[in-house]
Amino acid sequence: MTTETKDDLAQIITLITGLFKKEEPQFFNSHAQMVVKYEEVLEKIHHFFQRHLWLQGYAQSTQHSFEAIINKAQKTLIYEIKLAVKKIIYKPDSTIRNEHTSWVPELWQVLERRPQWEAYQAYLLNEKKWRPEHIADLDAKTDSLLDGCGDPNVPASQTFSRRGMAIGQVQSGKTATYTALLNKAVDAGYDVLIVLAGLTSELQSQTQSRLDKELCGRVPNEFQPTGIGNYAQGDLDVVALTMAGSDEIQRNGLGGKHPVLLVLKKNVRRLSDLKLWLKKYLDFKEDLNVLLIDDEADNATVNTNDPDSDPTAINASIREILALGNRVSYIGFTATPFANVFIEFDGDKEVTADDLLGEDLFPRDFITLLEPPSNYFGLSDLVKAIHRAQGLEEEDPDLPCIHTINDGEGAFQGKRNDKDFVPTIPKSLKASVRQFFLVNAIRDLRGEPRNTHRSMVVNVTTRNLYQKNILADIEDFINKEIKGPLLVAPEDQNGILNPYVRELKAEFEKHFTQFGFTWDEVFQELRGSSTVEKVQCKLRNRESDHLDYADHKDGCRYIVVGGLSLSRGLTLEGLCVTYLYRTTAYYDTLMQMGRFFGYRDGYGDLCQIWLGQNTVTYMEQINDAVETLMTDLRLMARTKAKPSDFGIRILMFPGRLAITSPRKMQSATKRKIRLSFSGLIVENFHLQVPQLDRYNAAVKELIVNMKEERVAVDEALSSDRARLYTDVPIALIHQFIKDYGLNDDISSHVRTMSGSAISDYLDGMIANDYEPLSKWDVVFHGVKTSQFGSADVDGVPIASPFRSCVIEKNTLRIDGSNTTAAEFERVPFTSEEIKAFKEKGYGRNDIRAELQRPQLILVPVAPTRIDEAGNCVLLDGITSPVWMPAFVFTYYGDRTGKDTVMYALNSVAHREFLEMEALKNR
Repeated sequence: MTTETKDDLAQIITLITGLFKKEEPQFFNSHAQMVVKYEEVLEKIHHFFQRHLWLQGYAQSTQHSFEAIINKAQKTLIYEIKLAVKKIIYKPDSTIRNEHTSWVPELWQVLERRPQWEAYQAYLLNEKKWRPEHIADLDAKTDSLLDGCGDPNVPASQTFSRRGMAIGQVQSGKTATYTALLNKAVDAGYDVLIVLAGLTSELQSQTQSRLDKELCGRVPNEFQPTGIGNYAQGDLDVVALTMAGSDEIQRNGLGGKHPVLLVLKKNVRRLSDLKLWLKKYLDFKEDLNVLLIDDEADNATVNTNDPDSDPTAINASIREILALGNRVSYIGFTATPFANVFIEFDGDKEVTADDLLGEDLFPRDFITLLEPPSNYFGLSDLVKAIHRAQGLEEEDPDLPCIHTINDGEGAFQGKRNDKDFVPTIPKSLKASVRQFFLVNAIRDLRGEPRNTHRSMVVNVTTRNLYQKNILADIEDFINKEIKGPLLVAPEDQNGILNPYVRELKAEFEKHFTQFGFTWDEVFQELRGSSTVEKVQCKLRNRESDHLDYADHKDGCRYIVVGGLSLSRGLTLEGLCVTYLYRTTAYYDTLMQMGRFFGYRDGYGDLCQIWLGQNTVTYMEQINDAVETLMTDLRLMARTKAKPSDFGIRILMFPGRLAITSPRKMQSATKRKIRLSFSGLIVENFHLQVPQLDRYNAAVKELIVNMKEERVAVDEALSSDRARLYTDVPIALIHQFIKDYGLNDDISSHVRTMSGSAISDYLDGMIANDYEPLSKWDVVFHGVKTSQFGSADVDGVPIASPFRSCVIEKNTLRIDGSNTTAAEFERVPFTSEEIKAFKEKGYGRNDIRAELQRPQLILVPVAPTRIDEAGNCVLLDGITSPVWMPAFVFTYYGDRTGKDTVMYALNSVAHREFLEMEALKNR
């Protein structure tokens, strides 16, 4: 497109929109558009063009079709009307609607020193032994998080209220992230640092102790340095007003010139104390800069009351605290954000200064993904390990060994009100305990320091009485069948004369021979070291004492039995064997039970994970849902959108797991949609330039796979422009999508769908054995001749059609045209059938309804531009055609629901869905 042509288009669009604004001012200058239906807008635009037929002559004087200009004008007008709506809904409000600009990079350039961060960095490097690259990664993450907060250095007259969320993974180091963030916040100028550290005194004490060491840098109530204090250049500034084990606020402390730290439980009484303290401090200093970190933000923070009723006490208290100050930033940290993204967000509601409660805690301003480093073992790795155990993945020596518990039924939990039930230890639990002893011995033989902590967890029931019984039975089993036999077994026979030692040896030969040690060596290590004697069984529930790793400098070796207390916030040091038979109804609860997630440097290959069969299945489903969510959130980050403007969807599995407690996602219960592609065409015309070779390789691989599956070419319906492969299995289409890597902003009928949605959808159809989608047609379509060459389809050249394209920020985008034409979909029909369709007056949608199978259409597009001489030439840097896909779905409406995949939408996504449905159905 030449410069003159672009100018012509801009002039005519400006003319059209200007005239429309004069004729229909109510859409732009009153409150009417807040309730306007877009069908009405489109009807007005249609009538507008009918009244101004002279525009057609104006259009013909340009190089654009009248239809294209109308389409462009409609989109421009709708966009401008939406902007007008937002200007009214989002009134300028200095407290919560002010524009936010990046400020952290500029501040770091101005500051000569950052004493808190410099000390923390040195502490991580020298004392915690972090790798430099991991510190650099933490530095970048926390700069991004702090940049999302309000700037504490703006003039006192300016105010801010920022709401965000940081999503990590279970046991991935979220505490280290917000500790780094707090250190940077002090350097930046924040006055009050508040950390809500879970629900229990143990978690408060654990967090306070860590921040005393890694933020304050002093032993409490003493001047003696500790932690980062040993690496500080001079005194550090932060004063703690709470203590480990007692989060009562020291009322005589207002900090003065020093920033203050408060670590509190999510407890109504403590939050009430915080409100009173903060009010007093605000009287002392009005321009107070407050940063509130909400750890485990999905737990107790979310309002679980009916939206029309008063909120829960903790939710209300946090909102009241945030509403007190004029310069407040809030960040919720969680690994399971499902409940948080479903918090009701009403962008139309204006929060006034008289509203003491303030708006709810939806992270409207930013959501940051805390991607873990490569040495983290997470949910996707667990699924790989599960697939390896099932023979679906290649061997990976670095993954843990997965075992399925097949004998747990009836062993751990009696029927309701069965007072006489007594738990028993099945063979699988005995095997897992033997494995714990073997893993310890091998870790010692490898030369790992013997004072490192080692743990095993047994999580099979929530009943405290049953947990005590199981603990006693495990202790009895260890004494009778492991410790006793090992200590008395004849050394010259390596214990094999004893039947219990033989079982231990059999477990070794079954799972541990690949680690380079013989049974003789392992047996001698078990007998001659402290491995056997150091193993202790510990009960971990609300009736028991806390685990005391820190009090054992020589290293603990614990088998920990518990239930609810093992499901959130607790770190089991050196965890190497997990036995999890508990079930749950929710994604988030099951993920939090995964205490086996985390860092296992040096012994990850030795880890043993035992799961019930249902848990294995559920973990695979949760992984699909999490990956869908993360794809959307990464797209949001790339497009620099805010959560308040970007709809979030979560894949559901009706009849199986629920996303989270229904009380935590009441707003979503009214916003579930079943997404079907019936009758749709979905095109991918935004491509990533660095991935062009990958796209073409995926097409070649599809051709190879079809040949291997002996998929036939329909020579009768193929031509010199098109090749038709029929009855292609859905699995090959699904694999192609994975190999190709569809873009996240494909053309579709709802905003909430991205490229991953097609993969999700086909996953569901495969799981449902959905017959109408089980076989596909694959159509390779080009033109008769092309000046831009051709692409090879199994030895047959397909000439490349050209499309006007542009490259913006490494994205190749077709400009103003679809990839496919109507004729591309018609290849499976004979010329006689096409003629009959035309005689009946069929349009494109009518003909699509006659398709017998869905289609994957692949077009070898030549991306072109108009050069200065007016010639059509290939885009710079493009040397060959690029395969672009389109998916054509037949009409297969199915009232059984098998043709759909269920998503839950948050309030923003639901609003967008309704808007787009209105446009689609005009």
